[in-house]
Amino acid sequence: MRQDFVLEWLGGAAEKRFRRVRPEDASLPWDTLRPSDYDARAVEGARAWWTELAANEVAAVVQFSSVLSALACAQAPLDLVGMTSQFLSDECAHVELGARAAMALGGAAPRTVDFQQAVASPPSDLTPLQWANERVLRVSCVAEVLAEAAAARTFVACTEPLPRALYTSILRDEVYHKQLGALYIEWAYEDWSDEERARLGRVVADELAKFRGLWSVPLAPVGPTVDEHRLGFLKRGELGQVALDAALRDVVKPLAEIGVTIDDEAFARAFGPDVTRPT
Repeated sequence: MRQDFVLEWLGGAAEKRFRRVRPEDASLPWDTLRPSDYDARAVEGARAWWTELAANEVAAVVQFSSVLSALACAQAPLDLVGMTSQFLSDECAHVELGARAAMALGGAAPRTVDFQQAVASPPSDLTPLQWANERVLRVSCVAEVLAEAAAARTFVACTEPLPRALYTSILRDEVYHKQLGALYIEWAYEDWSDEERARLGRVVADELAKFRGLWSVPLAPVGPTVDEHRLGFLKRGELGQVALDAALRDVVKPLAEIGVTIDDEAFARAFGPDVTRPT
């Protein structure tokens, strides 16, 4: 069920506990951003971008909740479970940053959401380990890899102090969210059969297909600095190119090297007929 995207803040004991885990960064230059210095269309685009970022980070809270549950049920190493538990507060902090950025630009853009679509329940035919394999690959090895790539490239392109500071904070966390995939695979890989690696190849292809809309547009490299970049976002074609490059270079290729391969039919569904498989 879709509904308007809204955020609330309870304050009091909840805020105090959250701030112990994620202290507010007093150094963030919130007062440096002046929307009146920019074209109105660029500001409108930036409001939409940062609102979308906040909504996506709420979805990431839901997704990492499922990863955490799957790891615990699979009796993954306790320190790995504990590391993953911290990601929930990371993502909540990213929601706050995105929302405050949108407000600094004049207010959040209207958006509807259905976060229930991000909820995942284990199929009855999978073992706890198989379910953990799937959740980690979908979230850390695909979604977080693409998110980190987009944030890193946007950080390089933007010039405003506030967006750069926000991306610095976000990227500081994203590197660990992505690292979870490698750490988990190091622990679990020896127990993967040929059949499980083949199944996970299909899982990865299915997850990548969810992002096909990003690269199913006229693509373009990130060009010279423009207002969109200064305000912390990429043009649609630029974002698509960054996402496609990351999907091929940082998802498809390294997973294929450990036997988690995507067959030709699934590759075409995820990327279209004109994209070449990396070698």
